[in-house]
Amino acid sequence: MRTIETLWTKNIEKYYFALGFVLLIYLILRAVLIPMTIDEVGTTLNYVPLSVWDIMRYTDAVPNNHILNTLLIKCCTQIFGVHSFTVRLPNILAFILCYYMLIKWLRALRVPPLFVFCGIAIVFGDHYFFEFFALARGYALSVSLMITAIYYSWRYARAHRNRHIWKSYLFAAFAVYANFTILNMYAAFVPLSILAIILLQKNHVRRMLQHIGIVLFVSALLALLSFGPISKMVATDQFRFWDAHGFIPDTLMPVLRVSASGLLNKKVYTPFWSEIYVALVCISGIFCAPGDNCTREKTQGILFLFFFCSWVYLESVSILFCRHPFSMLRTRPCFSSHFFSLFSFFLCWR
Repeated sequence: MRTIETLWTKNIEKYYFALGFVLLIYLILRAVLIPMTIDEVGTTLNYVPLSVWDIMRYTDAVPNNHILNTLLIKCCTQIFGVHSFTVRLPNILAFILCYYMLIKWLRALRVPPLFVFCGIAIVFGDHYFFEFFALARGYALSVSLMITAIYYSWRYARAHRNRHIWKSYLFAAFAVYANFTILNMYAAFVPLSILAIILLQKNHVRRMLQHIGIVLFVSALLALLSFGPISKMVATDQFRFWDAHGFIPDTLMPVLRVSASGLLNKKVYTPFWSEIYVALVCISGIFCAPGDNCTREKTQGILFLFFFCSWVYLESVSILFCRHPFSMLRTRPCFSSHFFSLFSFFLCWR
């Protein structure tokens, strides 16, 4: 028994690599074999041929132009030519970044190897989200960059280094530039980061102001780059959800009704009480986790166990009620990617 445990511990890095390699091969096969979707074709034919400046200026104010993703596709197609694989290559590379940073983060938390695999399952287990890594869209790319940003925020919380806050906010800004839906996450990320900086550097006022200055400087650059595209989308009513009667009746109220009823266009999605259950379990996992009397490994292990069990429950309920796995990162507008990201942020500060 001890020999098996020793071999498991000794070869654990190889198991991480093997799992990541299998997932990568799966994505590559999808990218090569599966035809491009209409949105991917629209991006490739309508926006990639534009100049870099026109892509950034959003000359065609349609949200299908995920700016950073479009720029990366343009780079890949100029080097390798136009193919379903080359236009999806940026997101395949984003998977490598996401997987590497996730493993690095979980290992830094010193959780047992079993919970590292639980963390991998939580992030990549939803195949609706996972398959975005094999599409020429900006969603998976933006989430990968945001996970990287959160990791460097965690590093900053531990080491208080300038370079960590720089990396955190540069990656966060790139995440928004890859897809503007991550503005939801960024809007929460900024005040949380500033609050954390104040708490961590309250005895070093000069350093505190310097680090807050980094946050505000990168945010100002992002605002400068994003103002044109966002203002054009607002001017052309691109933010409308269904009809054309204004933001509150067309966007806000439908989102609230969908969240409360679990219904969208007469299609049944996961009931709202399932999401409430997951939120409560996650919150209870944070506040009920053992404190100083337990080791860090046990504390983090319990937190991951709470979240993993909640994820399994949510997927199971979705299959029973919806007859397909539930995509929290895709189908429900008010429980999008920032839900996972925010939970991860709170988890890392534990």
